[in-house]
Amino acid sequence: MNSEQKIPVLLCKFEKKNPAIYSSHLAVMRSFNMAIRRAGLSIAYSTGFNPHPRLFLSQPMPVGQESECEYFAAESDDSPTTLIKKINPVLQEGIKILKCVNADKNPNFVANSFASRYEIVLDKKVKLPDFAEILKADTYPISFEHKGENITKDVRSMIFDMKQKDNVCEFTLSSSSHSLRPDRLMNHLLKLINAENVCYSVIKKEVFDKSFTSFDKLFFA
Repeated sequence: MNSEQKIPVLLCKFEKKNPAIYSSHLAVMRSFNMAIRRAGLSIAYSTGFNPHPRLFLSQPMPVGQESECEYFAAESDDSPTTLIKKINPVLQEGIKILKCVNADKNPNFVANSFASRYEIVLDKKVKLPDFAEILKADTYPISFEHKGENITKDVRSMIFDMKQKDNVCEFTLSSSSHSLRPDRLMNHLLKLINAENVCYSVIKKEVFDKSFTSFDKLFFA
């Protein structure tokens, strides 16, 4: 592929499910790089001593959490159909390309990510603190551990919506440069009701830009 020519861009949406949820962001990147080589895809490579595919992933997910809405952009002469057909069979288990479309340029998924919607499934129904009261509050400090240090942070501006139905919660949280992890919020809520022994799973369901337009509608409609 001639690097001097303007290369078409492919935008892809993929899911990251078990067992790939235990792979770090860097491991997922390596997996894509190897799969691209195995599939023989026509992806543009960087220049320099150690060239690698010009692949631009969305923000990393915490290890152990599932996602149905991860994204990447790649410079490629291949068609969307060709990419999906060739790469899915050689990707690591748990990762699958769901959609792929042509684009004029790399939209920078990281910069455009403003909020994400998560589904949190508890292994039992519990009465969590009143979400309506949290959303009405001006501040909402939570405490969590980060790299061995106990941190207290006001996260109210990072919470856009909270819902609960039976044992399923739905959080819409900031995923910009000032982001809030759903597990940190849920751990805090469970601690408040002395239910830290309750287990749960997190699934990332949707990503939005600043206008709260979903990435699916913005880039894949």
